[in-house]
Order: sequence, then structure tokens, then C-alpha cells
Amino acid sequence: MSLNLSKYTSLFDDIDIQFARFIGRLSPDTNPEVMVAAALLSAATGSGDVCIDLARPLLRVDEDATAPSLRAALPDPQQLREKVSAHPAVGSPGQAAPLVLDERGRLYLYRYWRYEQQLAAAFSKRAAAVIEKVPEAPLKAAIRRLFPETAAGGLAEQSLAAATAVLKPLCVVSGGPGTGKTTAAARIAALLLWLFDEKRFRIRLAAPTGKAAARLRDSMAAAVQTIDAPEPVRNAVPVEAQTLHRMLEATAGRADFRRNRENPLAADAVIVDEASMVDVALMAKLIEAVPEGCRLILMGDRDQLASVEAGAVLGDLCGRNRAPGLSRPWAETLRLTTGIAPSVPVSKTRRVPGPEDAVVLLTRNFRFSEGSGIGRFSNRVRAGDAAAAVSVTRSVARSEPVLWQETGGKDAEAVLAQSILEGYRRLLRSETPEKALESTAGFKILCAVNRGPFGVETLNALALDVLQREGWVSIGETAWYPGRPVMITRNDYSLGLFNGDLGVVHPRPDSAELMVFFPADAGRVRAVSPFRIAAHQTAYAMTVHKSQGSEFDEVLLVLPAADNPVLTRELVYTAVTRARRKVVIFGSEAILSSAISRKVERTSGLLDALWSGAGL
Repeated sequence: MSLNLSKYTSLFDDIDIQFARFIGRLSPDTNPEVMVAAALLSAATGSGDVCIDLARPLLRVDEDATAPSLRAALPDPQQLREKVSAHPAVGSPGQAAPLVLDERGRLYLYRYWRYEQQLAAAFSKRAAAVIEKVPEAPLKAAIRRLFPETAAGGLAEQSLAAATAVLKPLCVVSGGPGTGKTTAAARIAALLLWLFDEKRFRIRLAAPTGKAAARLRDSMAAAVQTIDAPEPVRNAVPVEAQTLHRMLEATAGRADFRRNRENPLAADAVIVDEASMVDVALMAKLIEAVPEGCRLILMGDRDQLASVEAGAVLGDLCGRNRAPGLSRPWAETLRLTTGIAPSVPVSKTRRVPGPEDAVVLLTRNFRFSEGSGIGRFSNRVRAGDAAAAVSVTRSVARSEPVLWQETGGKDAEAVLAQSILEGYRRLLRSETPEKALESTAGFKILCAVNRGPFGVETLNALALDVLQREGWVSIGETAWYPGRPVMITRNDYSLGLFNGDLGVVHPRPDSAELMVFFPADAGRVRAVSPFRIAAHQTAYAMTVHKSQGSEFDEVLLVLPAADNPVLTRELVYTAVTRARRKVVIFGSEAILSSAISRKVERTSGLLDALWSGAGL
């Protein structure tokens, strides 16, 4: 059967059309509406949804400028559900079929349904369990020493995270930049080693990307120096981190890993940073490889952008917008075991353990006070209050850390050019590779999109042109020139370079030979020949997605001239919180307000599976 989807061309890629035709060929009686559903499902998973919900409108208005007319042309969801359920390629939960339709009307690709079921079962079991044989007296003493603030303030956020990590096989810690997630991770590691023999207890550190793993390593190394613990314990705290793919031992050319249920990780605790970037498929493979007796500690920011691939696992685990709280049994267990009452709210009605008991939200910010510009702005963005967020940018003085630059007019390029010169002056005047690398963390242009007048490609070209006109950059016969910032775009295990790693081109200190320098251990740098680097791009500007796991002193956030579905409050929040000191937002007030008002809503069943019995 052929499928004419010409009226949906703005929605579907070729792969979506081909998948719909594949489903159509599975039965001679395939109804065209079923093929439309298959194409919608393929497109949805490609854009981050785990499934589509046939009980709701099949198209969100913000997905496409022509959405209202397209929605009218789509089949009625109830009729579509009936026709889909009767197709031989569609099975009920538990049946082996290409597509799965659950009792709520959610349509999945079989593998995504299986991933979600694995995660729901594993997380629910781990969240409700309490680990026995934890030595109570040493635990009480160690928590008081590692977290002296508990003496006056009760079992506060970081100490609550540590107690949860010790007493439960699952601990999920969510907090924004500056809330002390890495400090908590280092103290949790020290507490576990202190209680369970630092010579034998095995802790693995991992992150989704090489860049995030490197930052975790550096942050852990710094945090270890602040730990008040016996020297053997402090010395045993691990600082080396791996990518999840390397830890799980990825197999070239295959989607599976050597580490799995039959060959689990050799670890007593696994700590994963930047967990918001982990998609549903990778998280399912991680949970499968974590042995039953091993603690899994997931750390990240539930308000950040979710993974590029399908799923928003960390957000679902945290209950998305749920406020922190504990069940009464778990609160009592914490009080008896640690000797300190938790300082977070305890449910008056929740009498059985639930997913909230494994989730700890870090809300105290040690970097941005509520009164700071970045603190006020990011909190209002996170709350979706566009008017209040915009007012922050309008009311601050030029010395404040959040500034506004209106787009439009003939001076837009001149304004951007001036920002480029000011931002990259230090990089291009660096005399050593170390200084050049250090300066790459000083300033970065972040864009919402890759293409268009205010996309990454245009801004990188503008930056190069501006710097050449100023005489700060001179390009020879190749594209490799001193001061060029470079971002790796594909993992290269042979070089130890990973997608998102940032480097800079600079002459060797002892010769004029150009090399690309990347950060190495203990603040050192390492040089790689540019001719060995394959997948890369110039990185004066980068997308907000690619910036996750990075921090810069100053950020210039450039918004597109026209509204776009990728513009969400999560994107703005992620961009702004990459900055340590200052943010300049370049865009129109209407576009910024629209972005803050739009929230990412990824369709999945994991949230319901975990929280439907917890009063969600």
C-alpha cells in the first residue's frame, strides 16, 4: 500500500515515511490511518518522546507553524486508537510485536516500551527498599563529622542525600549549578568508604559524555580536599570518571554493551553525574548492568534540557515539578538510623515507601544568591514566569550579571561584533597553551539553533570574519590557526577525545608547530596533532545543548529572530546557568517571553508508572 503524506511534509522525515510503509507491508489490510500513526510515532521518538498518546491530540500546536490545520487533517484519536489496536503489527503490553499499545492509549516502538518497563520495575523496587546491616553508630558519627551543619539544621539536603545513598540502593540527587552536587558526591563516596572498608568498597564514577566525565573528575579532585574524614578514607575517594559507554564497555558497531545482566559491573556503588543527559535506552542498559547489591546514585538537574535522544528520565524520576517530601516510614527510619530528624517535609498521609523517598532536591545555592541577577533570573525562568524574568533583565544596572541586548535594526551585527572582540580578546592574546585553554572557559556564545541568521554556523563565521578584520586571526593554507577554539563532535577512543570536548589551537611552547591542546589531569594540558582529529568544528559559538556539562565566566545567549519549537524555558535556564559571573541575552523580548512560557513535555509512561500511586 502506498502512503501519501504530502500534506504532512513539515512533520515527517524520510525515515518516518519509510517506517510507515514498513508497517503497511506487514498486513494487506493496513488502514492508511495506521500508517499515519506509525509515521507520527517515528517522528515523535526522533524528537525525544518515548511514545505517542492516542488519548490526546496527536499534534501540539507549538510543534509547527501549520499545526492547527494539520491537526484538523489528522484522524480522530479515538478512531485511530481502535484501528491501531486491530492491526497485526500492534500488540498489547507483554506481547512481542513491532508496536505496543498500552491500556492508556500510548503507542510505543517495542524496544522503547521494554526499556520503560525495565526502568519502572527497577526504580520502583530500589526506591522502596532499605539496605540492612548498615552500622548505625558509625553512620551517626560519620554524618555529623562530614556534615557538621546537621547539628543545628537537622538532616539537611546534602546530609539527607548521603543518608539516602547509604541506606537505599537508589538515590537521585537533583539540583541546579551551585547547589553542591559534586561536594555531595565526594562526601557520599567518603561516607560509604568510611562505613564499609575503604580498601574493599568499590566506587565507579561516570557521566554521559567525555566532557562531563572530565568535569566530574576535576570537581571531585577539588572536593576531596575539603572532606573532613580520616586520611585513608579521604585518599580512597575516587576522582577518575569514565563515560557511561566506556564504563559499560561499548562494542564497536553494536548497540549493546559487554556489561549487562549476565556480566554486571564490578562495583559496590555507581555515581553518575549529569544524569539529565541520559536517555531512556542508555539508562535501561545502565540499570541492567548494575548488580542487585550495588548502590546507584544519579546526580543532575531536573530543570535542565533533557537528553537529545528519547526520554526525560531524570525528570520522570524526580516527579518533574513535585516538591520535596518523604513518606512517614522513611522519615522515621532516617531519624532512628542517623539520630537526626530530616528537615524536609514529611507526608501526613503517605504511609508506605514510595519514589519520593529516593529523591533529594538540593535547593540552597552556594554560587547564586536569590538576590543575584543570575539567581533571580534563572529561578523565574524555571518557574515559567516570563514577565518577571524579563523584568530582571530590564531593571539591573550595567554592572549586574544579567544584561539585555535587543535585536533588530542595522546595528545587530555591530553589537555582536563588539561582544566577540571583548569576549575573545584574552583567548587570542594568550602566550601559552595553558593560558589559552584557561581562557576558553572565560567566554562563549551560545545559540538555540545551528542554522539561520542567529545560529551557530552564522555566528562562527561572523566571529572569524570580525577577528580577521581586527588582525587578531590570520588563516594560512589550512583551517588550523593559532587561537582557533575547537569542539570534538564524535567520540574518538583512540585519542581519548569525546563529543563536546573543547580545545584550542596553539603553537608548541618549544616550536612553531601548531597543535590542538586539550585539558588533561591535574590541571595539565595535552597536545594532539590537528591532522589526527577527524570530527570537529570551530567553537566560537555552540548550541545550548552542546554546552551542557560546561561552565563559562561569561555567556552571550543569542536567540533566533523567529520563534522556534526548540525555544523552551529549559533551554533558557540551561544557557543562563552555564555562566558563573555574567550573562548577556541577545534577542527580542517577545521571543524570550515565548521561550520561557514553553515547557518541554516529553511523552512517556515512566512518570505514571513511578508516581501514579504517590499522589501525582
